[in-house]
Amino acid sequence: MKALFNDIKYGFRMLIKKPGFAVIAVLILVVGIGANITMFSFVNAYLLRPLPYNDAERLVDFTDVHATFGRMSISYSNFLDWKKQNQTFEEMACYRSTRCTVKETDTPERLRGMQVNANLFPMLGARAALGRLFNQADDRAGAEQTVILSPGLWQRRFGGTPDAIGKTLVLDNEPHIIVGVLPPSFVFPPFRQEPAPAAVHVLSDRSMSA
Repeated sequence: MKALFNDIKYGFRMLIKKPGFAVIAVLILVVGIGANITMFSFVNAYLLRPLPYNDAERLVDFTDVHATFGRMSISYSNFLDWKKQNQTFEEMACYRSTRCTVKETDTPERLRGMQVNANLFPMLGARAALGRLFNQADDRAGAEQTVILSPGLWQRRFGGTPDAIGKTLVLDNEPHIIVGVLPPSFVFPPFRQEPAPAAVHVLSDRSMSA
């Protein structure tokens, strides 16, 4: 043990005598620790921790891969073609992350949002905490635009009152009818490090071409 303490003291003296070397050593340690944390977070999220949905082992996430640009988002028209020709999956759904601005007061608020098609939440076993989820009528092009709120946005904007259902929320200058509120226990996407979406609006031909 005494030899260990002597080695530690010797190491500190050497670092003090050579501050440049000390800075480089610290930076190497920081980079190494950061890389290990990032790798563990990835492995834990995608390989160790199960998805928080019913029948998670039956879920598949797929996307387009370009020869030059790698992983790319799927166009909505391609998704509709895949769904029409599908003979493998029991159900197919799609989503995309968005940013939207809500202006109900003098101070606009920028929100994380998400566009989904009507069958995504039922496919994942989600239930509305208040109101309802999207239905096939919401999913048709030309239908009245609807939105489902996160619990946080519902509390912040409407005080957590049931009267929020049926009211209009203006997102990016487009009126959306509030049809439901998601439960706090439902998380989607499951392994994003950023906050969950505050507002989810239905995805249709119109919204995808905008």
